[in-house]
Amino acid sequence: MSNFESQAHSIHESTSAIVDRLINLILQKHQQMLVLTGKLLDSLLNKPTSANIEIQIKGQKVYDKQGDLKPTVNLLTLDQVNELKGSLDNPSTTKGSVRILIDDKPILDIKDGQVLRDDLGLIRDQTQSLQASKNLETEQGISSKSSIIQAGTSLITQYGYQVSENISAFRGQTYSYERNNESFTIHAYGRGAVFKDGDFTALATEQDQKTIMQLPEKVKKELSQNQQQVKQKSLILKNQSN
Repeated sequence: MSNFESQAHSIHESTSAIVDRLINLILQKHQQMLVLTGKLLDSLLNKPTSANIEIQIKGQKVYDKQGDLKPTVNLLTLDQVNELKGSLDNPSTTKGSVRILIDDKPILDIKDGQVLRDDLGLIRDQTQSLQASKNLETEQGISSKSSIIQAGTSLITQYGYQVSENISAFRGQTYSYERNNESFTIHAYGRGAVFKDGDFTALATEQDQKTIMQLPEKVKKELSQNQQQVKQKSLILKNQSN
């Protein structure tokens, strides 16, 4: 498999994972609503399979899950996943329309920054999740995002390798770090870019953010230890020569 094919496969896996989490949340919320409204038994009697879920972005059907009867159609690109997540995190930024339907009935409808309906409280849940991530970043207080770029660049300079004339990289145990001219990216293996040019991407989990925010301190400690080892070796060699 070529690098391009491998990257495309990773992006597909990443987008699918994000959408799967959203669909599971929708199904859970939908079932809770049925329980609260006393419609669960009626739903089970009339629909033995799971609910049909459809996602539309700017009028285009990009996701269609027809219960358990048919294969799920997922046409979402990475840009559309980011657009969908952005609409849930901050609806006011939505350009065009984002709609989610269950059994052909809209349960979420956002158009040009206005929330027309949110029957399951999806936006509220996403906003709380986003706020939790922001609080985590503030509480950590380990470093600014610019320091992450500096730390990653130091790793590449100290331990990395040259991929091409403009690209250099370093492969760690969990993440790979890449410098392409002025652009800096951190990739999570099998999931895609989680940090790019000073910002976390939509693929970054809470654990990704926590780990990456600790990078500057870890790199500083690692380089300091290396400097001590170099000094000790230099001193040993000097003593041996004397």
